[in-house]
Amino acid sequence: KNDLAVMDNSLIRASYKLTTNEMRLILVALAQIPKDEPVDPKTAYYVTKEDFVKLGVKPNNVAREIRDACGDLLSRVVFIDTPIGELGVHWVHSIMHFKSEALEKLKKDYPTAKNDEEFINKLRMHNLLDSLPLIAKSDDNIIARIVFHEDIMPYISQLKKQFTKLNLAEIFGFGSFYSFRFYLMMMQFQGTGYFRISISDLRKIFHIQDKYEATKDLKVRVIDTAIDEINEKSPYDVKYDLVKKGRTYTHLELRFKEKKAEKEQLKCPKTMDMF
Repeated sequence: KNDLAVMDNSLIRASYKLTTNEMRLILVALAQIPKDEPVDPKTAYYVTKEDFVKLGVKPNNVAREIRDACGDLLSRVVFIDTPIGELGVHWVHSIMHFKSEALEKLKKDYPTAKNDEEFINKLRMHNLLDSLPLIAKSDDNIIARIVFHEDIMPYISQLKKQFTKLNLAEIFGFGSFYSFRFYLMMMQFQGTGYFRISISDLRKIFHIQDKYEATKDLKVRVIDTAIDEINEKSPYDVKYDLVKKGRTYTHLELRFKEKKAEKEQLKCPKTMDMF
């Protein structure tokens, strides 16, 4: 039930840079937000090892990958175009990476008559009391706790129009931040299977205005890296063209469609077994 993440279209086209693991962390938490009911902006969302494994991270690396993702996410900012200017917003209000040794100690020591009150008061002081029911029964699978920033909530919660859905199962194994971003834009135009974007806007969206200044470098390091991975690991076939005006590349045109074999198999799951 938590495989669908929803974003406002202005957030799809916003300018930001995240690491691959930070992108995974954001998407896993986004997918937990209720789609059709009011949401308390102070609600915490919990990320498990299993969540990252479902996105293609190897089980033996998953704890380290999540720990790395938690490191700088608190300082990450997304820049959103508004009718009166560009709005800078933090992704998260708070983020915690649980220490495995602390969880083990909790399981051994809690609850005891000696430390109940002191322990509860400390959790309350740090606004972590909601974590107690999950952690006390944890199988050591829970790794991180995220609270989104209240200013980002209008772009990720209770969306009624101009929003995009992303199925996390379709991005299994993505290893490039650019693959995630291209895929988000693709899903915004899923109905047409086509979108066109200027090279300058592409640079802004990916937050690489000062990188890969030569178009050939942008093509190899960003565009081809993402499109090749999407073609390999997603249920879509993607092709693109770089459009020139004179001697300068000005736009990227991207076309995509569902892979026929996967689409047919979804319609008739027993077909492949029969043959």
